[in-house]
Amino acid sequence: MKDETEKIFCIGFHKTGTTSLAAALEQLRYKVKHGNKPQSDQIETALQHGKLALSIVQAQLGEFDAWADLYAVRRHYAVLDQQYPNARFILTVRDSEQWIESCKRQRERRADSPYFHYWYYQTEDQWAVEKMTHEWLVRSYFAERSNKLLVMNITEGDG
Repeated sequence: MKDETEKIFCIGFHKTGTTSLAAALEQLRYKVKHGNKPQSDQIETALQHGKLALSIVQAQLGEFDAWADLYAVRRHYAVLDQQYPNARFILTVRDSEQWIESCKRQRERRADSPYFHYWYYQTEDQWAVEKMTHEWLVRSYFAERSNKLLVMNITEGDG
């Protein structure tokens, strides 16, 4: 049985199995908020105003147990760790070459999507560096508290 005060934050990059993770969490009866730019923007706004990160979203939509594929969650994992001390974090990872190819396909399919606007102004090498840097920073941040972080490569069979 899940603790009602506990949150799960998926802090991996898009196209690293976040949709599969969200579906798995839903099967485990977690209420999941997955990949929505307006909610990600609301998290950014709350933090800019010194509020709890999830306060605006929860005031509008109610409580969620798990948060996946939101750039604000990925970007502010350290703040979320401080604001929600019972939270657990899942870093989804994927081979960089496979990840880049998947990102390129999605960008081509959804050329007008506001979700990928940022990625149009970077090279594939820049994408890879940003992803690898993020993964290294997350692992370093949680190195002394490995019980708070689960690293999963869903595309390679982690389940």
